[in-house]
Amino acid sequence: MDIISLSQIPGAQIIYNYLYSNSGSMPGIFLSSCNGNLRNNSIIGHSIGLSLANSSPLVGANEIYGNLINGIYVGYGSIPDLRASLIGHPPNQYPVSGYNSIFENGGYTEEGSGSSNDDGSEIYFNNSNIQMESGCNLIADDRIPQHPLETTLLLMNGTTTNRISARYNCWGDTVYTARFGGLTVKYSPYYSEPCTFSGDIPLVMQDNDGNTLDTVYS
Repeated sequence: MDIISLSQIPGAQIIYNYLYSNSGSMPGIFLSSCNGNLRNNSIIGHSIGLSLANSSPLVGANEIYGNLINGIYVGYGSIPDLRASLIGHPPNQYPVSGYNSIFENGGYTEEGSGSSNDDGSEIYFNNSNIQMESGCNLIADDRIPQHPLETTLLLMNGTTTNRISARYNCWGDTVYTARFGGLTVKYSPYYSEPCTFSGDIPLVMQDNDGNTLDTVYS
């Protein structure tokens, strides 16, 4: 089982890790009172993919799926940044945040996940918030419930400190208000297909606040 656990690190750099577990007993990455950058990590088969406590890192180009409770747990005092942002100069640009794929996490019964409180959400908030406007993130769960998979309805849920602005992300095959549980989420307009970031380097058009408006590929 591969895990990363850090506490009180102001500039953590967690980059290009493959974190796989077949037991689902612990978070893949746990940060307590940390900031920094989580980029290009694959987190698979844990209880929670990324668990944050009073931590607000930049989260970019990660693949988080197949975790038994949540993809990301945003704990008290945390505001992670999943807005699409590129650094570097062409042709050597890469996303420092945004462009994450968070899908098919949670939704199992107690037998499957070890938790009777698993609501099946991809991202869960505990009196916290998130920055993901113009994030180019995929947040989806299009699985069909069948034992021990009980629920795949919720994409995000929990309690937040404010309304979530999450336009210009991708939500899988279907998205509507009920898929956000008790949260107030501004999710439209959205992308019908996941954003890609591969060999073709895009020109990213941003406003004065750094929000991505569109991407153009050659």
